[in-house]
Amino acid sequence: MADGVDVVADGTASEREDFSTAADTIIQVSAWGGGGISAGIMAADDATLDGFTVQGPGDGMGILCAVPFVLAGTSPTIQNCIVRDFFIGIATGPASEALISGNQIFDNTVGIGARSGSMATISGNDVHDNSTVGIGSFGGASLVDGNYVYGNGVGIGNQDGSTATISNNYIGVDPDGLAVGNTSHGVGVMDGSSPTIEYNVIMNNEMNGVGIRSESGATVSNNVIAMNQWAGIGTLASDPAASLDANGNLVYSNGYAGIAANATNGTISNNIVLSNGYAGIAITSSPIEGVYNNVLAWNTMAGIINSSGTAFPIEGNIAYENGTAGIKDDSSGYDYNLMYGNNGTEGETGSWPWIIYPNYGGGWVGTHGIYPIEDPLFSDPDTWDFSLQAGSPAIDAGNPDSEFNDTDGTVNDIGAYGGPNPFDDTVLSL
Repeated sequence: MADGVDVVADGTASEREDFSTAADTIIQVSAWGGGGISAGIMAADDATLDGFTVQGPGDGMGILCAVPFVLAGTSPTIQNCIVRDFFIGIATGPASEALISGNQIFDNTVGIGARSGSMATISGNDVHDNSTVGIGSFGGASLVDGNYVYGNGVGIGNQDGSTATISNNYIGVDPDGLAVGNTSHGVGVMDGSSPTIEYNVIMNNEMNGVGIRSESGATVSNNVIAMNQWAGIGTLASDPAASLDANGNLVYSNGYAGIAANATNGTISNNIVLSNGYAGIAITSSPIEGVYNNVLAWNTMAGIINSSGTAFPIEGNIAYENGTAGIKDDSSGYDYNLMYGNNGTEGETGSWPWIIYPNYGGGWVGTHGIYPIEDPLFSDPDTWDFSLQAGSPAIDAGNPDSEFNDTDGTVNDIGAYGGPNPFDDTVLSL
């Protein structure tokens, strides 16, 4: 297959980057006459399209990175373009390594569709107001990095076994920092997909920040996930996920639980989970492997609720000033936790009854829990600084097994946290 050519709009690089040339250089795609591959532009290997508006008739594909009928992907560069009014704005084919960078993509049904084993790099785009999905990874291992994705149906969707890496995106936030949520999940995962979701800001979406279903899973780490109308991270018991590994996230002010793990396995560790509308972490119908070293504060209900009926490790967590129990657990799988300042007990009585509320028996704090209760001595919780002051009873009080040791070789601290800095100016400005 012959290499493509570069097609660059007239003007300076800065005029292309600020879309001045795209506003004046419009490729208008006519309505399809039926039959064949309906694409306005078919982009060849090593071709570049830079600085144009590609505007559609409402159906078909704006730009297709594939060889028609052969089902082979191509690897062009698409940059500084406006792509609008198509069924799929930009579509990639099998094994495509297309670079899709710095574009505005809106008013399509699907903004970008990385299809059938694509390995595209999708970076620095403004993807908004696409009715079904902003960026869709339909199989393959694309890199979705550094985009603004807002006002779509699903913000970033994964299905058909996608193993995409989704990193450094603002999902539910526009380039001016305004809250413009997607009308479904911020990131959706289904149909056997297992993406890596890391270092994103995922806010203001009308369903889950990250929603996982259909025997799928995800590694969700070091994200800020906040103010979504359902859970910050949620799986569905009626449509079980395969796995959830949630580590190092800052999860706050979501409408339901901060993290809702229903019918899934995996681990939930080292997260800060604050001020959510239900529990901080809620486990139901789930064989989850463990909940470790999280800080859970100011959630409306308990810090952690386990209603699965299954014992699993709940260790090394700090539950601080939650609305009801620190931990409400069906089993006796909790230990090495620190409870402080939690409130209701739903009728239980006993010594320090608001430390842990056991539904069906079990001890109050576990064999090694900190008892009687002690203040964890956070540095400044009112400004979300949950680091531990010198003299905190949580220091070196966790599980002493070597696999839990701190990096300096000392015993694991209770409530250890390694996620995004909640004081970062970018986060606080949103």
